[in-house]
Amino acid sequence: MSRARASWRAAQWGLVTAATAFGSYWVRRTVEERPVVRRPALPATYDPAAARVEQRLADSPLWRRVESWIAGRAVRPFRVRPTFQRLRILNLDHGPGGIATALARTTPQDSLIVATDFVPGVAELARHRTQRRGVAHRIEFARAWPHMLPFPDESFDLVLSAGGLHHWPPAEAVLAEVRRVLVPAGRYLVIDFRRDLPLWAWLLVRLVQDLAVPRDLRAIGEPGASIAAAYAPHEAEWLAARAKLPELRIRRRMGWLAIERAASTLPEGQRSARDSLDNERCADVQMKGPVDDDRLGVERSASASTQD
Repeated sequence: MSRARASWRAAQWGLVTAATAFGSYWVRRTVEERPVVRRPALPATYDPAAARVEQRLADSPLWRRVESWIAGRAVRPFRVRPTFQRLRILNLDHGPGGIATALARTTPQDSLIVATDFVPGVAELARHRTQRRGVAHRIEFARAWPHMLPFPDESFDLVLSAGGLHHWPPAEAVLAEVRRVLVPAGRYLVIDFRRDLPLWAWLLVRLVQDLAVPRDLRAIGEPGASIAAAYAPHEAEWLAARAKLPELRIRRRMGWLAIERAASTLPEGQRSARDSLDNERCADVQMKGPVDDDRLGVERSASASTQD
């Protein structure tokens, strides 16, 4: 009995030693692979198996919730449109089509939504998704390189891209194209991963990648490859500044960043509507006249007597 117990304890200690050694090796390797400099990577849509997995993930409730949040954030400045001109939106690098679908559900029915991507065959997959969600008639898909957009100057009120910045080889040229196709008071929002994750966040990403990410995505190194290909906030700010994006602001969050126009800037129509509303309020105050201190004192005395 004692010999069997000793053998069992030896086996337990052997397992603990092996697990500790493997854990130490995994942590050391993961720390060494932590991206310091940017390493460009191809989109997952270039791999057919990975593209199919990405399509399935795009239908998950969490993914759809994130897409709805991004679309709502992008169109928030256009909630008030005092003119009859329809809203024109460009979705760069639409991928599975979730952002374009969320835009179609968020914006008015007369809005023009154009979605572009440079990967062959992605538009057909995205169009199929929009058909299943009943918004295919609201979206126009086109294949185009983001740094050579086939649109005239000042064609759109809003340009939105989510998760495409790290795949743009000439990122500065793409951001310059964004500025070109925007109207003078237009809005832009470019959301992407950020490379400079804290060590604990990078370890968590790699742990999820090794344990929970589907095999076809894990085979091409996702999502770690996309994070390694992403820009740090100061790099994104430098690119956007060189592209001369107007009223640039970089929003930094844990795991992601956003290049956007400052929220204090309103489109011309909204600015006019706001100014007219402020003028009406000022005129209303002037018509009522200044507050009489004596009258105010009487009202306070009356209210005090009522309470007594």
